[in-house]
Amino acid sequence: MVFKNKNLNWDDLRLFHAVAQQGGLTGAAQVAGSSVFLVHHLDALAGRDQPVALLTGANFLNLSRHEADIGIRNRTPNQPGLVRKRIGAVNFAIYGARDYCAAHPAALTPARYQDCDWISLSATGQTGTSTDWLHQQIGDRARLICATPQAMIEAAASGAGLCVLPRFIGATDARLQACCDDIAA
Repeated sequence: MVFKNKNLNWDDLRLFHAVAQQGGLTGAAQVAGSSVFLVHHLDALAGRDQPVALLTGANFLNLSRHEADIGIRNRTPNQPGLVRKRIGAVNFAIYGARDYCAAHPAALTPARYQDCDWISLSATGQTGTSTDWLHQQIGDRARLICATPQAMIEAAASGAGLCVLPRFIGATDARLQACCDDIAA
């Protein structure tokens, strides 16, 4: 599918920004007040004759091969010839289940890197520099390696160890607690 709306206003991308910030359509609709917000903005994105597919996942689609028309990524794309616009910064922190942190006081100190269990993403699940940052801190010592960010969140929430998450995800999950200030990922 070739993107045919040449007059797209960047302000219309607020919809996608809301989806990225909230982790999905449901959260974006809640922030926007209702799902009606999404319906009103679809025409601005594709027009009445073209479907809009909102795809999420760890894999980056190739915009040059028209696998998607718009991509929201957490790192600068390495594909040449793409128009890029930064739509916001994402802060990261270390999170763990409340019970895990209570049972492992080191989780709240710099000793966490040696004394705590860690959950990381597999090479296929990596979506950004936070995984690279964690690898620099702990090397190959992850207790659990997950294929998707969703699996990593669930593992952390069940008490399997600590992980690195975007603040907008970790702070909204009542099962988790932040173990530090923002990290420099």
